[in-house]
Amino acid sequence: MPCKDTGVESMGLYVERGDLVTEKGVLRGTSLRSKDGVITELGGSPRPGDQVLEAEGLLVFPGFIDLHVHGGDGADVTDDSQEAIARVCRFHAAHGTTSLLPTTRTLGLPELKEALRRLARYSEAPDPAGAAMLGIHMEGPYLNEHYKGAQRADLLRTPSLHELEELIEAAGLAPLRLVTLAPELPGAAPLVEYLAARGIIVSAGHSGASYEQMLQAADCGVRHVTHGFNGLPGLHHREPGLLGAVLLDERITVEVILDLHHVHPAAVQLLLRTKSTRGVALITDAMRAAGLPDGTYASAGGRSVEVRQGIVRLPSGVLAGSTLTMNRAVKHAVEAMGLTLPEAAEAAALTPARILGEAQRKGSIALGKDADLAIVEPSTYQVQATVVRGRIIQRGRFIHDEAPS
Repeated sequence: MPCKDTGVESMGLYVERGDLVTEKGVLRGTSLRSKDGVITELGGSPRPGDQVLEAEGLLVFPGFIDLHVHGGDGADVTDDSQEAIARVCRFHAAHGTTSLLPTTRTLGLPELKEALRRLARYSEAPDPAGAAMLGIHMEGPYLNEHYKGAQRADLLRTPSLHELEELIEAAGLAPLRLVTLAPELPGAAPLVEYLAARGIIVSAGHSGASYEQMLQAADCGVRHVTHGFNGLPGLHHREPGLLGAVLLDERITVEVILDLHHVHPAAVQLLLRTKSTRGVALITDAMRAAGLPDGTYASAGGRSVEVRQGIVRLPSGVLAGSTLTMNRAVKHAVEAMGLTLPEAAEAAALTPARILGEAQRKGSIALGKDADLAIVEPSTYQVQATVVRGRIIQRGRFIHDEAPS
């Protein structure tokens, strides 16, 4: 993908003759111009000083937004280093993610506070070559032990409003944007109401909530479900459970790990047919081994995991995150699930933007919105360039080869 500068000082970015994936359809061979980080023209010609990115024959998606990502390229966002956070953001930017929520997992309370403080410090001086950080997703520690998945049971805690206030303070300017908890736990309801009143998205996850409990939680302010079908009881005809409530309640959005391993394609189709892509967000739930070869890796909390054929498990066999990237999730959405390109773009960008309350400025290619773009090769979905607010942060290279599809 050639890139040339048409003037001494860059005035804007001109993406030339790409196939733009918009909400209304694919605009074939259409150019796009941005200035000051915002899309100003669809079509037109470059202006003196514009940086020109030639995208003929390539798909130009709105930049992907990952609501749930723990790591990648050997790093975890809770590692004791701000460079680890930067490494994760760079890795996912190389795969088309322009915005993300670094996601913590269940840790001891002092360790969790310090991880939140590090993320807050990173947000004040982020890596310019990485995906933009839109806040923090805190997964745990208020989770149901019976549905803990790979979370450490010995670190789970009883819901405490006082503790939650301390954790929000530790996150500081980052800030907390999404909190995953089990709403059926004793003492969880006041936390849900407290978070919802402050505009923090409350997500039910690692939860054994019944159908009735989930509807009550939605009445209190729960609006999202973490990695749908995973870390949750199954759907049963006499006890529809949390998943039954999700399928029927339009207030609730759900995220899904579309690596074709975590959730059977038929179950994903059930979500898509009942919720549509307006209610389903693609996520990675990626951990530190994303982008790395099969082998044994450390997970957060000091345990080892085994990666075989790109699938991550604890020695017990429990799934422990993924090695998925957003461009592969979009590829699966189109090729395995039969979504149109605009539908896949909605699930990977616009729906997450709506969930975060960012849809006025992010999530789709439209005039006046941020120039966040993922430019991919149409047969492989390999990312050729990633653009954040009109600035090319990744171009024509990968940190690692793609993991198997």
